Amino acid sequence: MKYLLFLLITLNSFADISEVLKKEIKNHKLKKDQVGLYIYDVAKDKKVFSYSEGESFYPASVFKILTSYYLLKSLGVDKTFNTRLSYDGDIKDRVLSGNLYLYSEGDPYLLSNDLFDMAYSLKAKGIKEIKGHLYIIHTLPEITRISDVGLDDQAYNQGISSFNVNFNRFKAVRKKSGYISLPQIDHLKVMRSDEKLSPGEMFKRDEDANEETWLYRRTRRSFYEIPIRDTLNVNAEYLIDIIERNGIKIHKDMKVVASEPDDIKTVYTKESLPVSRLIELGMEYSNNLFMEVLLLKATKAKNLDQASLKLGQYLHKNFPDLSFDKVSFHRGSGLTTETQLPLGLVEKFLAKTWAEKFDQKIFITYFSLAGTGGFLARKFLTKNTHERFFAKTGSLDYVNNICGLITGEKEYTFCLYVNNKAKREKLQGENNKKLQSLRRRANEWGARTSRFINKVLYHL
Repeated sequence: MKYLLFLLITLNSFADISEVLKKEIKNHKLKKDQVGLYIYDVAKDKKVFSYSEGESFYPASVFKILTSYYLLKSLGVDKTFNTRLSYDGDIKDRVLSGNLYLYSEGDPYLLSNDLFDMAYSLKAKGIKEIKGHLYIIHTLPEITRISDVGLDDQAYNQGISSFNVNFNRFKAVRKKSGYISLPQIDHLKVMRSDEKLSPGEMFKRDEDANEETWLYRRTRRSFYEIPIRDTLNVNAEYLIDIIERNGIKIHKDMKVVASEPDDIKTVYTKESLPVSRLIELGMEYSNNLFMEVLLLKATKAKNLDQASLKLGQYLHKNFPDLSFDKVSFHRGSGLTTETQLPLGLVEKFLAKTWAEKFDQKIFITYFSLAGTGGFLARKFLTKNTHERFFAKTGSLDYVNNICGLITGEKEYTFCLYVNNKAKREKLQGENNKKLQSLRRRANEWGARTSRFINKVLYHL
């Protein structure tokens, strides 16, 4: 009787959600065709509610759900990536008559601390001077930016290489004389521009400069995070700078080679966090770099397009009853507007995969928990919503989505998409003042649609 009562209450609430949607769409000044909602009963393997069925939506970071599953299946939870610093030659009178070799497998979570560890490891060897050069063995392709979406200075759209440090971003800090870059190295410059930048851009990469140079003209804040495009050169010079600051003389140039020589000695080594933890962090902070690096590692692809294609082939092969063959796969992180997902696809995929175990961890627990974990920790703090669902959010200008699992005696998977496709598509054109005005209004749209999502999810 108790179970029957719960079921009737649940079915009534989903029946009522249609009226809730109509009311909240009107209250939040949205249009009917901008919203999609799909709810799927996991146990019964059937749809219990849909709104805008047959439509497709830009997923943004909701797409990371698909990528994360593939990465866990293909790489395994315990897989790690090695970074090591080695040398050849001999050390005599505190001088290394030889070269340094940096072998890096692309760990996306290397930080400045790790570079200092390398420098301290050299000091512990008693080295005060290195006669040779720094050689980097690259194991990943060099990519200047993840996607063509958005303006040039967005920190989440950085470059990728084998040697990724501090999420491949640097700090631009305003001083009396203008902005300086931190770290301060020769290959990284911030310069004032005499010409106007593209509307809305605070900084723009100078493509004519040999080194990583960013131009600015009018800025609002004293501090910015800027993406690095030439990640291999910038991060290598940053390592050299830290080695020098710790009292070790070394040539400033570096060279890229395909492999390490045989007769080398390791002075420092670090294993990355396991894939399981990297994916947790990538989902919690919606980190594009983590997802794209791991996807390159899993697919052994030469570029991001090829990596995305292999992801799509895997999903189509392993879930032939889902419509993955109708999806254009164009980035594992979701940072693209070339991918749209049909309503119901992610929901049915989650119904099949949410309870799958990867070692001792269930797949759905990689997602943020409403009111407790990740991006949702400070949201949904009501009796109706607190810890009621696991979910992944995804947003771009004029795109605001959430997908996940409603928990309880019965499980339901769901996606709620809010897309203003017309305005999103306009932003794909050549940037101008009119488009910048549209971008500014996107912030208000994002806040309004987030309130809409909160209201709807309160009733699920």
